[in-house]
Amino acid sequence: MAIALYYALFVANLLFAIGGKRNRVFEIATFVFMGLLFTLNDCTIGDLFIYKSYYANLHVGSGMEYGYVQIANLFSRANLSFNVFLLAIFLFCSVFIFLGMKVLKVKNFHALFAISMPYIFPMMSISLRYFIGGSITFFAICMYLRNHNRILLIALILLATLFHRTMIMFLIFVFVNFSDRTRFGAKIRDRKIRFSDVVFILAVLLAAASILNHNRIPFIGSIVSLVEKAIPQLRGKFDAYLTTTTNRGYLIFYIAYFAGLFGVYILRDHFNAPKQGLRGNGNAQVANNVCQMFLLMAILLPLMLMNLVFFRHIMILFMLLGAAFGLNKNKGKYTQTNALQAAALALSSVVWFLPEMLFVFSMDIKTLIEYCIIF
Repeated sequence: MAIALYYALFVANLLFAIGGKRNRVFEIATFVFMGLLFTLNDCTIGDLFIYKSYYANLHVGSGMEYGYVQIANLFSRANLSFNVFLLAIFLFCSVFIFLGMKVLKVKNFHALFAISMPYIFPMMSISLRYFIGGSITFFAICMYLRNHNRILLIALILLATLFHRTMIMFLIFVFVNFSDRTRFGAKIRDRKIRFSDVVFILAVLLAAASILNHNRIPFIGSIVSLVEKAIPQLRGKFDAYLTTTTNRGYLIFYIAYFAGLFGVYILRDHFNAPKQGLRGNGNAQVANNVCQMFLLMAILLPLMLMNLVFFRHIMILFMLLGAAFGLNKNKGKYTQTNALQAAALALSSVVWFLPEMLFVFSMDIKTLIEYCIIF
């Protein structure tokens, strides 16, 4: 019954997002249901079991970031149950996500829910430090998309690293070119080569070279050694991420990444089309900049060959994509453009059922619900 309700809410949110309409009842119902699943987990699966063990024994300092350690200790010393701690995390992260959407002036949350429900939310529910850091990063990027303040972006991302150190990778967004107005359909002679284009091309070439090198980035060992010699405090910090390799699991997230890239290009082209009359309302620039962010984060492609943990940054990109889709107001009139946007949004949502069905990282919708103490 609970699984059927979860899928029903997913379908409803997807349909409302495609139609460009808002239904507050379904938005609230989805938020409350997700909150129950997150908060009332019995914490006997995956990382949640480890988090709960650390919380109960005040051993939360073992390899965990300073920010999470302090918050967990605060709640634990107050003799609050771990489920109360989970509730606090859910509400804390929800506030940052809501504020980010408000900054972007997004009133329709259906696209964000539709994209998150298949796999992103279940993964966030067992990745507490990442959920906190990712929510702060999402808010930071939303602020950046509107006010273009690089100093504020850096400050907020550094704050996010107190909960998950890998958030530091999002500092690459300081290279977003806010003056870019190039449409996806523009002629080659009208295009300008941006830094994000160069990063994307180099990242794809490096990923291809790494695949030929048995899924190892060429010269990565030498590069890490140089960094560790220059900054001794970082010695051993990269081992968990860059001393391993994957089999073919990276293909799942490669498919997701390029599906999202297709979606953001379609949305970008729509907002920048002269006949739409949307280029002056600010949303066109948001779509342009989210597109650049997708291109910049192509640096994840070679990294995912060595460790699938890097795919989690793609989840934040898709949350931004969900916010960008929420900016679009589809009048419900059938046009070829609207049909293409609907297909792009549906693809950006459904593609996340691939890792869900393959039970990547031991988490899927069924498991999330089965381990909820009220179901």
